[in-house]
Amino acid sequence: MKDSHRAMGMRTAALACGLAALLPVLDAFSAAPVVPKVDWRADVYEIDTEANTVLATGAVQFTYQAEQKAVMTCRRALMELGEEEDQVVRMTAYGPVEAEVTTKGRYPKHITAKCDTSATYVHESRTITMLGNVVGTMRQSNPNAKVRDLTLRGSKMVMNLKTGKITIEGSKDKPAVGSFTLPEKEPEEENTPQKEPAE
Repeated sequence: MKDSHRAMGMRTAALACGLAALLPVLDAFSAAPVVPKVDWRADVYEIDTEANTVLATGAVQFTYQAEQKAVMTCRRALMELGEEEDQVVRMTAYGPVEAEVTTKGRYPKHITAKCDTSATYVHESRTITMLGNVVGTMRQSNPNAKVRDLTLRGSKMVMNLKTGKITIEGSKDKPAVGSFTLPEKEPEEENTPQKEPAE
């Protein structure tokens, strides 16, 4: 009877040790999502307290950093603020607008885009929607990538900063087009017979 209690105690201790070792892994999977950090700067600010908006003009720069890092630059932007202080719910940058997005990971991707009309950032969906003669280019840093450089052209492009998904759309008169560059193959070594050393 004592041996059975001893064996049960050993199994319980082993189970407790196993759960203790697994807790850090469970914590990693149940970790809270990345909280985006949004910053902006400009030459001139016009604050409307009744509408709860800020009109930024001059050298405007808007920076988003979380799952990806995005920077937008323009000459004029309207920001809609939330209930919390300095919280940007929506920002519309008026063209021409340039944007740069850098993904995280072992092999980051660098995306540059520009448009003529406007680019709108929506905090709830973590998206940037660019309108008017949009040109986007993505460069891969992964040496094993099947596509090295990708260029997209259209009338509308949506970038999801949370998932990294990019959608490009054309218009009735001008469809969306894309082009890509394949990685260069390394030259194959020629199997030339080696000469035997002279005796």
